[in-house]
Amino acid sequence: MRAVRSARTAEPDLEEEPLLTLVADNAGIPLRMIHTPVRCWAAYPTEIDAEINMAAVVEQTVEQACGRERDLLRRRDP
Repeated sequence: MRAVRSARTAEPDLEEEPLLTLVADNAGIPLRMIHTPVRCWAAYPTEIDAEINMAAVVEQTVEQACGRERDLLRRRDP
């Protein structure tokens, strides 16, 4: 759903089917596998938006932790 949201932001004038086709092509998955989550998102927008936002927070936290790990393991000359 983050991909659909991102595609809509990037392509605000694109019609529904071309937008979903774009997402399916970019993700490398069948179009039908995009339609089902979109229907779920339409039925439960608050819950799905909360999941999307939480995924973004987790992704950022993991990226920061990986960066700190790289910094700790980087060789330093005395």
